[in-house]
This record gives sequence, C-alpha cells and structure tokens, in this order.
Amino acid sequence: MQWSKFSLLLVLLFNFSVFAEERFTSVQCLNSDFETSVQNEGKFFGLVKNDLFIVKNKCLIKVTFKGILETVWTVDICREPIHMKVKSKGSQNVYKRKAKCDKDDKSDYCYFRNELVLNLQDQGLIFAKGLKEKLSDAHGQVYCSYLLLKKYLDDGKMFSQFDKEVNLYKSEASCDIPKTEPQDKTQQPAEGSLREELKSNDTIQSKEVEKVIAPKSNDSGADVKPRF
Repeated sequence: MQWSKFSLLLVLLFNFSVFAEERFTSVQCLNSDFETSVQNEGKFFGLVKNDLFIVKNKCLIKVTFKGILETVWTVDICREPIHMKVKSKGSQNVYKRKAKCDKDDKSDYCYFRNELVLNLQDQGLIFAKGLKEKLSDAHGQVYCSYLLLKKYLDDGKMFSQFDKEVNLYKSEASCDIPKTEPQDKTQQPAEGSLREELKSNDTIQSKEVEKVIAPKSNDSGADVKPRF
C-alpha cells in the first residue's frame, strides 16, 4: 500500500516536471535558436502555396513569407535604433520606428510592420502544428518570434542577451473588448420618473389654460366675458 502511494507521488512529480520544462519562459524565448516553417494552401484553388519561414539566432530574427511574391524581414531585436530590414520586389530597404503605429499611420514602417504581424498571425499562429507553450514545436517557435517582434517593433523595447528579467506576456491584451463608460444615474432621470414629470407638467399647464378661458359667473348670475 505504501509503495503504491509512493509510486503515484513519483508519477505526479514527473508529469509536473515535464510540463514545467515544456512551457518556455521569456528568457528562454530570447536566447533560443531555431528554424521553422509553416505551409498552407493559398489562392487559386491551392495551386499557389503560402510558405512562412522563420530563422532565429538569439537576437536576430529572419522571417520570409512567400505567396505569389516573396518578402523577407530581418530584425535584430538587440540593436538600436528600432528598425527592420525589408527585402521586397528585389530591393532591400531599412525602415526606422518613429512612433507606435496606429490605424491612420500610412508610413512605410507601419505598412511593413503590419504585413509582418499579419503573416505571423494568419500564416503562422493559425496553421503551425504543436503547442504554443512548447518551444520545440513549430507553434511555440512562431509564438516566441511573434512576442519578441511585437515587443521590439510596437513598444520600442530593445533586448539584450544579458537580460535576466524579461516579460513578454505582460501587456498582451490584443483581444480585449473596449468597455463602455457607465452612465451617471444622478444626472439622468429614470424613464418612469421622466414620464410622470412630463404628465404632471401637462396637467398643470392644462389647468392654467382652463382658468384663463373658462367663463366666470358673478353673484347675480350674469355671464362675464373672459379677459385676456
């Protein structure tokens, strides 16, 4: 009986240790080296394939997306200024970050940043196999690259291989629904009270009108014409 309990405890501890090793940390993601690829059917009834390749060597991340045309992003997340090298349509250009991109920003930096992030999401995170928490799986490698590039390109965070404390998950809230501001009930009357107030005002006004236009009688019974 005691041996069976001891064996069960060993199994639980082993499973917990394996799970802990599979879930990569931010520092492990930063210092990792890997190559991964994700392929899925593209346009024209799947005749054109969508290929996503990621090569990571510590701080250097190279992302290649090939559909009809090929675009290559080379980003050194440990180098300033915040920038990326993009090879598109046979020519290479360097784009530097001036500010965080918003929906109205039409700069070349934000255009290629958006293309990179969308390809990592739509071609990588959706189609990659494995677990996103496991750095040895294709899904985990795409997810690691995605977190690092978002932090570098969007927040202007420059990394270092000497960093001991890195948190890639801190401000991750891309799917939050915007909250509506609560209404101030003290300033806006309820529907029922507003209806009663309007009804009361109408009653008072009708009585005032009746007082003005209604004929009055004197003591002798003769009619008196209303005065306006």
